[in-house]
Amino acid sequence: MVFSILPRSSKLSGKGKPDPSLLDAHLQHRAIVTEVIQPGQRGRVAYQGTTWVAFCRYQVVLPVNTPVRVVEQYSATTLIIEPVPLVNTPSLLPDNIA
Repeated sequence: MVFSILPRSSKLSGKGKPDPSLLDAHLQHRAIVTEVIQPGQRGRVAYQGTTWVAFCRYQVVLPVNTPVRVVEQYSATTLIIEPVPLVNTPSLLPDNIA
């Protein structure tokens, strides 16, 4: 199971739970990579019922089916995206912790 980190701006309700309206807004910006995105190159993502050309400013390879977050719309057909931070992923932990 994979979990993402809540956005830094999320506020907690009175019972210590994230505000549902902020969670909904966060999830609306989620996309899934449909064509590999290489560093410095464009690829494609599925977002809001269609696919878009996407570019990531980070120097990472984003394989197909990778969840990403839409940061902004660069043009009428291109989105700027970033990887979704993951926790509880053993392959990302130092050897002495996993």
